[in-house]
Amino acid sequence: MTTGCVGEIFSGIQGEGLLVGERQVFIRLLGCNLRCAYCDTAWARERALGPASRAARAERTAGRRDFAEHANPLEAVHTAELTLRLDAPRGLHGWASFTGGEPLLQPEFVREVAWRVRSAGLRAYLETNGTLAAPLAQVQDVVDAVAMDVKLPSAAGVECWQAHAAFLAAARALVERSALFVKAVFADTTTEQEIERLCRLIAGVRAEVALVLQPVTQVNGGPAPPSPGRMLALQAHAKRWLRQVRVIPQMHKLMGQM
Repeated sequence: MTTGCVGEIFSGIQGEGLLVGERQVFIRLLGCNLRCAYCDTAWARERALGPASRAARAERTAGRRDFAEHANPLEAVHTAELTLRLDAPRGLHGWASFTGGEPLLQPEFVREVAWRVRSAGLRAYLETNGTLAAPLAQVQDVVDAVAMDVKLPSAAGVECWQAHAAFLAAARALVERSALFVKAVFADTTTEQEIERLCRLIAGVRAEVALVLQPVTQVNGGPAPPSPGRMLALQAHAKRWLRQVRVIPQMHKLMGQM
C-alpha cells in the first residue's frame, strides 16, 4: 500500500509555464527540500505525520472550492479516486498536475497516482524544483510533461546549480521526447551573468528546450519584480543561447485563481 502526504486536491487553471490556461486537477504534495524567498505556498513546505499532521483537503465538485478534509497520509488509490472524481464532466481536464511543496520527495506515491490517473485518460504533469535527480528516474516513464523550476540565486535566495545540472542529465529521455521545459523566476536584481549561466546549462543538454522566464510575484520579505525594460533586456540576453524564451507571469494570480 503506497501512501503520501497531500496538502490539497482541486480543479483550477494552470497559471504558469507552457501549459498556462489549461484546466488541470492539482495534487499538491507536502514537504520541500528548499526555502525560496518568493515561495507563495510556504504552508506546503512542511510534512509531518502523526498528531501534528496537516489534513488533506479535496474539492468535492470541480471549481466549487467545497473542500472536505481527509486524514494524512492518503493512499495512492484514494488520491487517484479524489482526483478523477473532479474530472466531471469527463474531459473537462486534460491533466493532473503534481505540485507542492516538492513532489519528488514522494516518488513512489507520485508514480502510483500518475499511473492510475493516466490509465483513466488524464495526462500527468510534474512541477518540480529540479534538484532531485535520483527520484526523477522513478517517475519519468509515467509523466507526460515536466516543468523544471531552476532557482536563480538573485530571486530564490538559494543556489542549486550543481543539483540542476545533475537533474538535466538525468532527464535526457524527457528532453529527447520534448516533454520537459525550464521555468526560472527572476527579479529586478537578476543579472545577465545568471541568465547566461542558466542558458548555457540548458543549451548544454539541448538548445531546443524551452525556457519560461517568470517575473517574480512579490511576497512579504521577497525580492522586487523586474521592470518592464528589465524583462525585455533579460529575454533578449537569453535568446543568444536558446531558441525558445518566453516571459510569462503568474497568470492565475492575475485571474484570481488558486
